[in-house]
Amino acid sequence: MKLIAHRGNTDGPSELENHPDHIQAALDAGFDVEIDIWMINGDLFYGHDEPTYKGRLLDLDERCWLHCKNLEALRFFASNVQINGTHTFWHEGDDFTLTNDRYIWTNIGKELVSNSVMVMPEVDDQTLQNVIGAKCYGICSDHVNKIKDML
Repeated sequence: MKLIAHRGNTDGPSELENHPDHIQAALDAGFDVEIDIWMINGDLFYGHDEPTYKGRLLDLDERCWLHCKNLEALRFFASNVQINGTHTFWHEGDDFTLTNDRYIWTNIGKELVSNSVMVMPEVDDQTLQNVIGAKCYGICSDHVNKIKDML
């Protein structure tokens, strides 16, 4: 099962989320990462509520799941579907969102299928017991180290 560190978090929420060093640490630990991305005048930035950290396309690869946060980012990645093999998507509060490579980004508590990515299971179940036996492609969480130990 693919484990995806939400904004680079591996052991719970962190003030460092989306920071390039935080993301790299999660990648170095063997996890995929979900990154909130923005494009501003052709420049790439990371950040949840706003473009906070300057990013580089060269640093992105197939382990990166890019949550486009503005129209310029969505337009850029929709035009360049497989930049370094990245997974890209847009969502707000949708129950399901299809990524560029046909994985189903599945919102909290919604039904899973074999190509789903379960998002933030800890919101509904702080013990994370609901991840055991989950029939999905992957799990995106702030607690991927704990989930790894449980699986």
